[in-house]
Amino acid sequence: MSLVMQAKPKSAELILVFLILRVNISGKRTSQMVINVLLLEE
Repeated sequence: MSLVMQAKPKSAELILVFLILRVNISGKRTSQMVINVLLLEE
């Protein structure tokens, strides 16, 4: 992740989103949290 963060901040955020999405598979509640965060960031 450090390499990505040094490359571009946006790509680092994308990785975080992907990691969270993987967690979503085990918990649908987190999906709502992710959507809220993405909306706030945009």
